Amino acid sequence: MIVASAPAWASEAEGGQNDANSGRDAPAAPVPAVTVQPRVVYHGQLGGAIIDLRDHFAFHAGAQQVIQMEAFGTLNCPLIVDGAGTPIDDQWCVRTQRANQGVSATLPEAGVYFLAFASDVPAEFSFVFALDQPAPPLGPLA
Repeated sequence: MIVASAPAWASEAEGGQNDANSGRDAPAAPVPAVTVQPRVVYHGQLGGAIIDLRDHFAFHAGAQQVIQMEAFGTLNCPLIVDGAGTPIDDQWCVRTQRANQGVSATLPEAGVYFLAFASDVPAEFSFVFALDQPAPPLGPLA
C-alpha cells in the first residue's frame, strides 16, 4: 500500500486545503478535477455544512469491475457515484465518528466514477480503494 500524500491539513495549498495531494480543495460536484489511483492512501478535509460540504475524487474503471473502498474520519456515508452524481452502491451506512467504514459496488460500465465524501461538521479523513480485490486496511489518520 502506498501513502500518496501528507494529511490535507498539513500543507498550505490553494484555499488552505490539499485534498489527495492535489494542491487544492476537491470539487463539491462530480467533475474529474482530482483523480485518485487504486491501492493508495489519500487524505482529505471538509469544511462542514456551510462551506465545503462535499468532496469528489475521480477514478477510471472498466465495465463490471468491483470497487471496494475504506474511509476513516467523521463523515456522512461515503458514496461511489457516476458522473451525474447518482450513487452506484445502495448500501446502508451510518454517519461515523472517526471509525472505518467500507463501501463496495460493481461498476456497470467502463468510465469515470467518483468517490464522494460529505460531512456536516469540519472533518479530516483518509481513504483507500481497490478494483477487483480487497481494499488495503486503513488505520487512523496518519
